[in-house]
Amino acid sequence: MRALKLSRPAFALATIGLGVLGLVYDDFALEWQPVPPGFPWRHGLAYAAGAVLVLGGGALLFKRAAVVGAIGLSGFYLIWALALGAQVASHPTEVVGWLTLGQALLPSLGCALLVNPNLRQAARVLFGLSCVAFGVSHFRYPQATVDVMPPWLPAHAALAYLTGACHAAAGLGLLTGIHSRLAAALETLMLGSFLLVIHLPALGASPAPYWAPNAQSQWTEVLMVLLMTASAGLVADSLLGRNKVVER
Repeated sequence: MRALKLSRPAFALATIGLGVLGLVYDDFALEWQPVPPGFPWRHGLAYAAGAVLVLGGGALLFKRAAVVGAIGLSGFYLIWALALGAQVASHPTEVVGWLTLGQALLPSLGCALLVNPNLRQAARVLFGLSCVAFGVSHFRYPQATVDVMPPWLPAHAALAYLTGACHAAAGLGLLTGIHSRLAAALETLMLGSFLLVIHLPALGASPAPYWAPNAQSQWTEVLMVLLMTASAGLVADSLLGRNKVVER
């Protein structure tokens, strides 16, 4: 699908954007962050994280620097995934923990494929597990899904469960290998639709939605969903048989 070809530049731009947010607001731009307010040298680490994201994302836009940028970002995003994984290990029955872990894991998978497309099968399985977590969260917390929907959408509760079922179905397709390419592509398109229908219209909305009350949170939401969509697209792209994700 032609839209999937945009995954790499979209991944780079979302990463750069998150880095800029961190530098502008003197904070970690990632919404699902495990860094507590009293963490030592927190502000310095936030600036360092922002710089890594800007430099790594920028490197992805240039063929000669893309591999180095992808390797650096792989380590960065993996740190976040491992930190959230530790929280899940301490509270394994909390669905929200698995949800945030899946969201953090997606960029790591995207980076891994940018470095080595031969990791596509491992990425397929981990992406599938993440999609199942997304789906379960819609059934466990349907009201949270309903609350972010714009008023003009009909049947909010039904849509919450329907999108949850679609997440879960995509995850099962990826895990079993049954129509996994189609599952990955459709999951990417669904994530992209959330960006277009929910998150982009919230930018500058008046009144601001309660789940994104200010410019920082609104841009963070947009860039995180764009990053997740691009990461899903990279997995789908690899499963569609495109062997060169990063030009060497």
